[in-house]
Amino acid sequence: MWDDRFADVLRAAVPGLRDQPVTGETCLRAAGLDSLATIELLLLLEDAYDVSLPDELLTGATFATPASLWRTLDELRTVPATS
Repeated sequence: MWDDRFADVLRAAVPGLRDQPVTGETCLRAAGLDSLATIELLLLLEDAYDVSLPDELLTGATFATPASLWRTLDELRTVPATS
């Protein structure tokens, strides 16, 4: 499961989650994740977790649900940075 910061970032970027519980299978698109909100969410996550999502991970599948997004983010956090 994710940490509280992740849920807070989701609520800040996705309009339909502001007053709703965030579950792993919540459909982010149905909750209001449009193209502008996706960019805002991406920037907030990169800042909050000090990661950079590579272009190949910027897909509908990655941003489909909180669970899929957290898996991607968590994998990036555990991979050592290369210079």
